[in-house]
Amino acid sequence: MFFKEIEMNRKITTIIWDLDGTIIDSLDLHLAAFQQVLPAYGIDLTREKFIETFGRSNSACLQEFFGRELEPDFVTHVVDTKEAIYRNLLRDNLQPLPGVLDWVDYFDKQGMKQALASSAPPENIDAALSELNLRRYFKLAMSGEDFPSKPEPDLFLETARRLGSHPAECVVIEDSVAGVMAGNAAGMITAAIVGTQSEDELPAGLILEDYQGSPEEFLRELSRLHSG
Repeated sequence: MFFKEIEMNRKITTIIWDLDGTIIDSLDLHLAAFQQVLPAYGIDLTREKFIETFGRSNSACLQEFFGRELEPDFVTHVVDTKEAIYRNLLRDNLQPLPGVLDWVDYFDKQGMKQALASSAPPENIDAALSELNLRRYFKLAMSGEDFPSKPEPDLFLETARRLGSHPAECVVIEDSVAGVMAGNAAGMITAAIVGTQSEDELPAGLILEDYQGSPEEFLRELSRLHSG
């Protein structure tokens, strides 16, 4: 576990989690769903191209894949088709990242507020929470569907507002460059789990190689940086 220096002026009370790539290992399921849909439109989506957009909204991803502005009705049709396939794929195939459930449980027992703030549609969030029996841990599960896509900070700021938390009291845990940038823009502490992007690409305050370390150590390091 490697930590970059950050400045904090408030006690940390709130953990705001991304979902895809941060709590659940869903990249290959999303890629498989897109690869079933896009060939009908002449798009041969590679894994490398998909990783470049991972963490952004479906609409933003499609604009990138097609390389042009798309009609809203067309985007809705493609997204709905892709997401229905994805939800079928996740049944009995969805896996949490190793160790992450221990972290979620630890923060819960410490009385910290936890929320999800994901670019995914609400149906996907609900399906993942149900599949992994995680709903009880989160005071709020926010979809970015009706917000500007990350790296815009709107989703994180609205999540904090609904929780009654000041942005400076929040830690955002993300895996994508866009998500980390959104957390930074929201004035929150950002922690990035290395996976879809490399450590050097992620502009986070803290870098996590994995969740095999102790969440207690994670909070102690936050406190040390706060007091230092």
